Amino acid sequence: MGLIVNGERIDEASIDREAATMRPEYERQFAEMDPQEREAQLREWASENVVEHAVLRQEAQRQGIPVDEVQVEKTIAQLKEESEDTKTLYARMSCRSEEELVARVRASTQTETLLAQAQKRTPAPSAQAVRKVYEENKADFRTPERVSCAHIVKHINGQTTEQLALEAITDAKQQIKRGVRFEALVERVSDGAENGGSLGYISRGQMVDEFDDIVFNLGVGDVSDVFRTRLGYHIATVYDRQASQAQPFETVQKEIERRLQEEINSDALYAFIDTLKSKASIEKTSDAD
Repeated sequence: MGLIVNGERIDEASIDREAATMRPEYERQFAEMDPQEREAQLREWASENVVEHAVLRQEAQRQGIPVDEVQVEKTIAQLKEESEDTKTLYARMSCRSEEELVARVRASTQTETLLAQAQKRTPAPSAQAVRKVYEENKADFRTPERVSCAHIVKHINGQTTEQLALEAITDAKQQIKRGVRFEALVERVSDGAENGGSLGYISRGQMVDEFDDIVFNLGVGDVSDVFRTRLGYHIATVYDRQASQAQPFETVQKEIERRLQEEINSDALYAFIDTLKSKASIEKTSDAD
């Protein structure tokens, strides 16, 4: 079953190719869905995509949007460089020949220009809207808890076995207990002696989980016991802690404005496409018609 969009015939094979392009990601997201229902929905969404491509392409042609041929050539060259072979490229772009590929990229370039023009007409977010987002989501605009820390580390690799690494780090811990300065041992023992083993200020997620679990539970001046991560054996110490703090509005204002502008632009594009579709003549047809 094909489509006729504003008099332009779109065969079922075009919908098949669009569905094939969508299928890997689509099936990953809807893996738990009934297979028959999932396939029916995929076909429906593929048809919607094909209609949207058609009405946008037609509108770009109607408005006489210029085509940047230099950009077309660059895009095609990049697509070929990123693809394993021509067959893979054609499948990715839902086309069957070089001529179709060029035509599709030219149309895509026109469409992108059309959509960019639609975005330029969108208003900037109001000051009131920006302030409202901040006031209603202050918890999202906090600096993360941070610690300033250092570590002694013995990596486990081709030069150092697990046993040798553990022996070296255990001996270092015993020396710390006897009063040897942590920083002095960094230079003599650690495989990461740069900057005295200092990692500066870190927040959760910058290091591996096992490391975070230790340092974020140490007090200032504390030295940890020996602990293991996927990187090797460590001893850590904390020099300073900074609690999570609310960021002032002025600090996050630009970021909020950017997010709101993206939402406004996205809503405007959806509205623009929906308007084109609502005005379009769309018929289902048998390819035999």
